[in-house]
Amino acid sequence: MPDRDKKSMKNSILSFIIFMLSIAMTFLGLRIALVGAAVRLVKPEELEVANGEDSDHLWLAVGGKVYNVKKGQEFYGADGSYHVFAGRDSLVPYVTGVFTPEEAAKSWKDLEPQKLPQLNHWVEFYDKEDKYPLVGYFVGKFYDEKGKPTEENIRFHEELILQTELEKIEKERKKAEKKKAKAEKDKAEAEKKKAQAEQEAEL
Repeated sequence: MPDRDKKSMKNSILSFIIFMLSIAMTFLGLRIALVGAAVRLVKPEELEVANGEDSDHLWLAVGGKVYNVKKGQEFYGADGSYHVFAGRDSLVPYVTGVFTPEEAAKSWKDLEPQKLPQLNHWVEFYDKEDKYPLVGYFVGKFYDEKGKPTEENIRFHEELILQTELEKIEKERKKAEKKKAKAEKDKAEAEKKKAQAEQEAEL
């Protein structure tokens, strides 16, 4: 493919990603406006004790959204493998698999950008899992005291969507390359067989 065509394709892809980001950010803002009055705001001191030990609540926050994970007691309770998430807003361990308080305290910005699509899986998981209902929005890095997304929230979701789209594009590129390589291999084998058949016919 000529360099000019490659550049044009790259610009088209980037334009599409920017368009998708604008839609996502608009949706995020509308969603907060629609449900902000109905969903409670959770303050740090309230989330901190909702760990299943200091209170009857068993909550966790993912990107500022607080979920009730009481039905997942075996996972998030005191003896559960994922107890480190209880009573805090944490993201990094979902990607690194290191379930310690120190790891849970790290920022999503400590992750390599290409690792963010893994995090997107968990963001969507809690958002769609009926077993873990939404409690409200955590007042902190991602939502302010009025329940509105902070600048960091917007940057987080922009980067999340961008890296997820880039990963999809890269997978499609590799898939296309693999398909092309197979087609070329099949063609070469067919030509080889044809040549052998012609040689045998001449004998």
